[in-house]
Parts: sequence; C-alpha cells; structure tokens
Amino acid sequence: LVAKYPTRFGNFATVPLPDVEGAVLEVEYALDVLKADGVVLLTNYEGVYLGDKKWAPLWAALNQRSAVVFIHPGHPIMDLLDGVPGPLVDYPFDTARNAVHMVLNGIMDNYPNVKIILSH
Repeated sequence: LVAKYPTRFGNFATVPLPDVEGAVLEVEYALDVLKADGVVLLTNYEGVYLGDKKWAPLWAALNQRSAVVFIHPGHPIMDLLDGVPGPLVDYPFDTARNAVHMVLNGIMDNYPNVKIILSH
C-alpha cells in the first residue's frame, strides 16, 4: 500500500527486541533500505525499560538516522489492578514510568536526533 499510495500511507517497522544486535540490523534495513517512516518500540522488554544502557546501540542507530520512534505500552512488569482494564490505568502508568526512566537516564540528551512519540 505504501508503494502504491505513498501520499496516503506510511509504515513503521518493528524490531526483534530484546535482541539488541538483531534490532540494530533491522533498523538499518527498515530505515535505510525499505525507507520505513519510523520504528515502533514497546515501553519495556522483559521488564527492561528503554532508558537502560543495554539499549544504547539501538538508540545510537536510531539517532544516526534521525528516526521517528513510536513508543507503545507493553505489559507492565507489575500485576494489573484486579477488576480494572489494563489500558485504563496500568498501561498509561507504564508509559509514564518508561518516559521518566528515559529522561533520567539521558536518552533525550544523548540521542537528540531521535523523534519520540509516546502512546498511552
């Protein structure tokens, strides 16, 4: 659809996290070869939030390409509130938790070319 209707559709790539090396390779392919509009990441992978230093190679690859990154909440690492739908409270909380973690760990300062969009 993107090739046929480039003014109407775009696409974001997913990457195989928590495999950092594989994710960097996929970023290179998706953005450099396929010309994807950006990348989708979850707020955490196996409980490791995006401000963690283990993701530094991925952030560097995204920064080098001035990538757009859409961050969507993943399943929070804590139990969901009983009787309360996750998207109502716990998923927005996980987005906020990740955003604070990224800021406090320098993601915004160290990778200024990345354009981050948060979902909640």
